[in-house]
Amino acid sequence: MASARRPMQTWLPLLGAPAVSLANLSLAYALTAPSCAMESTAWLHGVNAVCVAVCAVLTAIGWGQWRRVRGHPAPDDAGDRTSRQRFLAAMGFAVGLLFTLVTLAQWAAAWILWPCL
Repeated sequence: MASARRPMQTWLPLLGAPAVSLANLSLAYALTAPSCAMESTAWLHGVNAVCVAVCAVLTAIGWGQWRRVRGHPAPDDAGDRTSRQRFLAAMGFAVGLLFTLVTLAQWAAAWILWPCL
């Protein structure tokens, strides 16, 4: 099975996308005072753009993993390896997509609000 050879690809979007979104929130908060002092939002937008791109890549990995395992026939027993792989692959894609949207929403705040507020 294709997914058995790449088990970490299932976990990357599940764990990586929330971690990148949290890192984005932390870095954007830490860069608010320097951005106010420089009167520029370039660093804020740069950090947000990189984090959105990383989340999008992780979501694409999750989508690819889900496409690999979704075509396998559904087993009779819901607790076997194929069912778990299908569930984790679908959740990896969903979590990656959710946190890509969350990171985009964080970026929207950087577009709307001035850092000196």
